[in-house]
Amino acid sequence: MIVISDGKSAKENDYLSRTEEQLRIAGVETVVFDKVEANPVKSTLRRADLLLGKMVAISSWRWAAVA
Repeated sequence: MIVISDGKSAKENDYLSRTEEQLRIAGVETVVFDKVEANPVKSTLRRADLLLGKMVAISSWRWAAVA
């Protein structure tokens, strides 16, 4: 999971896409969580955690399907 704030500068300057590309080349699946506000609250962290949990579940399912 790549965690960034609103991601505007990372997207405009192409940092995000280059980072995602390098991770893809390395065989790492990514998802971007770009909902972090200044002084994030617990609910923001919970949303990121839920998204990460879904990623892990999907990844585990894929590995089980391959095995």
